[in-house]
Amino acid sequence: MKKVFALMLLLATTVCFSSCSNEDEVPTVNYPSIIGTWHQNMGTSSGDYVSSSTDVYWTFRANNTATEKLDISINDYVISSTTVDFVYSYSGKYIDFSNNKTSFRYNVSVNGNKMTLGNEESGYFELTKQ
Repeated sequence: MKKVFALMLLLATTVCFSSCSNEDEVPTVNYPSIIGTWHQNMGTSSGDYVSSSTDVYWTFRANNTATEKLDISINDYVISSTTVDFVYSYSGKYIDFSNNKTSFRYNVSVNGNKMTLGNEESGYFELTKQ
Protein backbone atom coordinates (compact mmCIF):
# COMPACT_ATOMS: atom_id res chain seq x y z
CA MET A 1 0.00 0.00 0.00
CA LYS A 2 2.88 2.33 0.81
CA LYS A 3 4.34 1.75 -2.66
CA VAL A 4 1.02 2.60 -4.34
CA PHE A 5 0.66 5.77 -2.23
CA ALA A 6 4.26 6.83 -3.01
CA LEU A 7 3.72 6.17 -6.71
CA MET A 8 0.48 8.20 -6.71
CA LEU A 9 2.21 11.07 -4.87
CA LEU A 10 5.10 11.02 -7.38
CA LEU A 11 2.67 11.01 -10.30
CA ALA A 12 0.65 13.91 -8.87
CA THR A 13 3.81 15.95 -8.23
CA THR A 14 5.11 15.30 -11.75
CA VAL A 15 1.82 16.34 -13.35
CA CYS A 16 1.56 19.42 -11.16
CA PHE A 17 5.05 20.75 -11.92
CA SER A 18 5.06 19.81 -15.59
CA SER A 19 1.94 21.90 -16.25
CA CYS A 20 3.41 25.04 -14.71
CA SER A 21 5.22 27.51 -16.95
CA ASN A 22 8.07 29.79 -16.07
CA GLU A 23 6.48 33.23 -15.60
CA ASP A 24 9.87 34.92 -16.04
CA GLU A 25 10.04 33.92 -19.69
CA VAL A 26 9.74 36.90 -22.05
CA PRO A 27 8.18 36.07 -25.41
CA THR A 28 10.49 36.66 -28.35
CA VAL A 29 9.10 39.05 -30.94
CA ASN A 30 10.88 39.32 -34.26
CA TYR A 31 9.93 42.58 -35.95
CA PRO A 32 11.69 43.54 -39.18
CA SER A 33 14.72 45.70 -38.42
CA ILE A 34 14.41 49.42 -39.05
CA ILE A 35 17.97 50.26 -37.97
CA GLY A 36 19.83 52.25 -40.62
CA THR A 37 19.21 55.14 -43.01
CA TRP A 38 16.15 55.20 -45.26
CA HIS A 39 15.70 57.62 -48.19
CA GLN A 40 13.00 58.99 -50.46
CA ASN A 41 13.33 61.50 -53.28
CA MET A 42 10.25 63.67 -52.79
CA GLY A 43 10.52 65.34 -56.17
CA THR A 44 12.90 66.42 -58.91
CA SER A 45 12.46 69.06 -61.57
CA SER A 46 14.80 69.82 -64.46
CA GLY A 47 14.93 72.91 -66.61
CA ASP A 48 17.35 74.22 -69.21
CA TYR A 49 19.52 75.93 -66.60
CA VAL A 50 18.15 74.97 -63.19
CA SER A 51 17.32 71.61 -61.66
CA SER A 52 16.06 71.00 -58.15
CA SER A 53 15.31 68.05 -55.90
CA THR A 54 13.93 67.41 -52.44
CA ASP A 55 15.14 64.39 -50.46
CA VAL A 56 14.11 63.07 -47.07
CA TYR A 57 16.24 60.73 -44.95
CA TRP A 58 15.15 58.86 -41.84
CA THR A 59 17.92 57.36 -39.70
CA PHE A 60 17.01 54.90 -36.94
CA ARG A 61 19.62 53.90 -34.36
CA ALA A 62 19.70 50.90 -32.02
CA ASN A 63 19.62 53.24 -28.98
CA ASN A 64 16.04 54.26 -29.93
CA THR A 65 16.96 57.66 -31.34
CA ALA A 66 16.03 58.77 -34.84
CA THR A 67 16.71 61.72 -37.13
CA GLU A 68 14.59 63.06 -39.95
CA LYS A 69 16.62 65.09 -42.47
CA LEU A 70 15.20 67.15 -45.33
CA ASP A 71 17.55 68.36 -48.09
CA ILE A 72 16.55 70.80 -50.82
CA SER A 73 19.03 71.03 -53.69
CA ILE A 74 19.40 73.29 -56.72
CA ASN A 75 21.79 72.18 -59.45
CA ASP A 76 23.07 69.43 -57.12
CA TYR A 77 23.97 72.02 -54.44
CA VAL A 78 22.17 71.62 -51.11
CA ILE A 79 20.66 75.02 -50.36
CA SER A 80 18.68 73.93 -47.29
CA SER A 81 19.17 71.07 -44.89
CA THR A 82 16.94 70.62 -41.86
CA THR A 83 17.24 67.87 -39.25
CA VAL A 84 14.93 66.95 -36.40
CA ASP A 85 15.93 64.48 -33.68
CA PHE A 86 13.51 62.13 -31.95
CA VAL A 87 13.33 59.35 -29.40
CA TYR A 88 11.26 56.45 -30.73
CA SER A 89 9.54 53.28 -29.64
CA TYR A 90 9.00 50.58 -32.30
CA SER A 91 6.28 47.95 -31.89
CA GLY A 92 6.26 46.30 -35.31
CA LYS A 93 3.15 48.09 -36.61
CA TYR A 94 3.75 51.53 -35.12
CA ILE A 95 6.58 53.86 -34.25
CA ASP A 96 5.93 56.44 -31.54
CA PHE A 97 8.14 59.53 -31.90
CA SER A 98 8.77 62.28 -29.36
CA ASN A 99 11.09 65.16 -28.64
CA ASN A 100 10.79 68.30 -26.52
CA LYS A 101 8.40 69.91 -29.06
CA THR A 102 6.08 67.16 -30.29
CA SER A 103 5.00 63.55 -30.15
CA PHE A 104 3.19 61.49 -32.76
CA ARG A 105 2.60 57.96 -34.02
CA TYR A 106 3.36 56.66 -37.50
CA ASN A 107 2.26 53.36 -39.01
CA VAL A 108 5.22 51.37 -40.29
CA SER A 109 5.56 48.50 -42.73
CA VAL A 110 8.93 47.01 -43.70
CA ASN A 111 9.40 44.60 -46.60
CA GLY A 112 13.06 43.91 -47.36
CA ASN A 113 14.74 47.23 -48.15
CA LYS A 114 11.40 49.10 -48.52
CA MET A 115 9.60 50.94 -45.72
CA THR A 116 6.24 52.70 -45.67
CA LEU A 117 6.13 55.20 -42.80
CA GLY A 118 3.43 57.70 -41.91
CA ASN A 119 -0.26 58.18 -41.12
CA GLU A 120 -3.45 59.46 -42.74
CA GLU A 121 -3.03 62.92 -41.24
CA SER A 122 0.58 63.58 -42.31
CA GLY A 123 0.81 61.35 -45.37
CA TYR A 124 3.21 58.49 -46.04
CA PHE A 125 6.88 58.18 -46.93
CA GLU A 126 7.90 55.40 -49.32
CA LEU A 127 11.50 54.87 -48.21
CA THR A 128 14.34 52.70 -49.50
CA LYS A 129 17.12 51.52 -47.21
CA GLN A 130 20.51 52.91 -48.13
